[in-house]
Amino acid sequence: MAIEPMKTAAPDSAVANSGSEYFYSTASVIESDRYRWFMQDLDRVEAQLRHKFENDAWTGIQLAIKRLIDIVGSFCLIVLLTPVFLLTSLAVRLTSPGPIMFSHKRWALHQGHFICLKFRSMRTDQQKIMNTAEVQEMQKTGVLLKLKKDPRLTPIGSFIRKTSIDELPQLFNVLKGDMSLVGPRPLVLHMMQPYPKVRRVRCMMRPGISGLWQIRDRENNTSVIGMMPHDIEYLLNFNLWLDIRILLSTLPAVLWGTGAC
Repeated sequence: MAIEPMKTAAPDSAVANSGSEYFYSTASVIESDRYRWFMQDLDRVEAQLRHKFENDAWTGIQLAIKRLIDIVGSFCLIVLLTPVFLLTSLAVRLTSPGPIMFSHKRWALHQGHFICLKFRSMRTDQQKIMNTAEVQEMQKTGVLLKLKKDPRLTPIGSFIRKTSIDELPQLFNVLKGDMSLVGPRPLVLHMMQPYPKVRRVRCMMRPGISGLWQIRDRENNTSVIGMMPHDIEYLLNFNLWLDIRILLSTLPAVLWGTGAC
């Protein structure tokens, strides 16, 4: 079930022009020059979103229902997927030395931080096969290092990434309240460090296990700028029905293997 790009209805034409269509048309331009951003348009989007999330009563009710769905949904999924948790833990333990879980600090609601949980899919001795200085230099520009044939992956790592099994521990993050079942992708700190205005907009909602970017463009996952068109569209158009449509589209997106989060 594909989620098509949605047109944004806005009370004012200036704000409407800064919605999803604007970001889709300019995303490639922004991507070609990472250090430029149409800040005045992002400011207008931020103002519209603040009004929506802070002053609109119906949006507030939907956010409360969304949190209830997160609690019930994550708890039920943890119980149902217990065999998968156990088998994956065993596979990670037997196929490479190191911890079963990988924890990493990510951006959270209101620009806070939280510890995001994943099954470990990479080797613990990455410094032996990667140029650490080169990786650190890339991180300064907000780029996430992704390799098609990544030598850092463990024997089981490629499979659990492609099937998104490595993401399942994030259900505990959802249950705790750090994340939601649906929302912008939780990003590592260096990816949004160069973009303070992007952080303010993107962190207006809890990050999600799934979202518009995850079901549409999961291969384009090295830069927050590439994700922003989908994030802006989701935030401007947030409602429970959109969340349900995204959840229904998540499993097919994973099964078709269109990239790895």
